[in-house]
Amino acid sequence: MFRMFMQFYNFIEVKYLPVVFPSNNQKENALHFAEKTSHALASAFNVVETSHSYGEVMLQMRASQLKQIFIYFSFINAYIFAIIFIFIFAYRYFIIVFCLNQGVMCLNSDMWT
Repeated sequence: MFRMFMQFYNFIEVKYLPVVFPSNNQKENALHFAEKTSHALASAFNVVETSHSYGEVMLQMRASQLKQIFIYFSFINAYIFAIIFIFIFAYRYFIIVFCLNQGVMCLNSDMWT
């Protein structure tokens, strides 16, 4: 928006559309009037008419954000798991090497539980 305000000339195209009046049936059911208005806008701008509402689009955007957050946390969990595994392996390796250097037999079942 900043770049738009910093330009010397800004161009805009205004398109006036015909007024859409609801019929008697559409006055009773607002959904029919909304569909008629949506169809008029879609045909005027030559775009595909969809049945998506703002709520559905916002819900889909939020779901994609949560999916990205979930993927990020799954990578973090994988790294944490790898670090914990390395520390456990290094700790057990250190105990075995320490015991062997001291000449002590420490390979009992309590160490591996």
